[in-house]
Amino acid sequence: MKAFLEWTAWQTARPQPYGPFHIICAVLGIAAAVACAYGMRDFRGKRTDRVVLCAGCFLLLTEIYKQLFLYYVVNNGIYKFWYLPFQLCSIPMYLCLIAPFLSNSALKSAIYMFMSTFTLVSGIVVFVDPPGMLHSYITLTAHSFLWHFILIFLGVFLTLARRGSTQKHDFRHAVYLYLGLCAVALALNFVLWDVSGKNINMFYLGPMKSQQLVFGYIAERWGWYVNTPIFIASTILGAFICLKISNVKFKRSGAR
Repeated sequence: MKAFLEWTAWQTARPQPYGPFHIICAVLGIAAAVACAYGMRDFRGKRTDRVVLCAGCFLLLTEIYKQLFLYYVVNNGIYKFWYLPFQLCSIPMYLCLIAPFLSNSALKSAIYMFMSTFTLVSGIVVFVDPPGMLHSYITLTAHSFLWHFILIFLGVFLTLARRGSTQKHDFRHAVYLYLGLCAVALALNFVLWDVSGKNINMFYLGPMKSQQLVFGYIAERWGWYVNTPIFIASTILGAFICLKISNVKFKRSGAR
């Protein structure tokens, strides 16, 4: 296994943020994700669940590869908790493997609402603030781009397939889910703070200073405890905007 990982350790010059590679790949990949979602817009019921499950299986397999690659090749047998798969962009991997098997329609609707709003936001925003996506290893860069294209696909697909309900109460439940995940992420940051060498920041909530645009400045200037509620509120606002856009689209479709 280690030999295979080392064989795939193809290196190149690290792409520059907002350079030609970043811009071209982002535009083409997002367009392809939206086009695929649009092509599957009429999927309903179990067909939707199968698409979500397949996406989850793919995300899981590629995440296993990434974790092994980071451990054996990049970090020489040392596990760095910064790469613990519990960022906002990692959560869909777990949800995609759980939601298709749920019989509780309310919980299932909340999860699909979460992925059609919060997941869509997280998939898009990373292309605006891309340094974490760009690596000197080709496979890691490809994994990061493909991962976030799938997140955008899931968000748009579930919206068009109307599995990301337009009902406000479902969005409220999605917000509760997000807040619960934030609590878990923050708990992980504190519990693993010392063992990680103070190098863990799940959901970028703190106490480690955020590395994100704008929020990094807020954390630097006023502290992580000021940045955290602002970041959480901003994420909820972004998800709510996605909900309102989908509501407008469906109202216009109904009118036609």
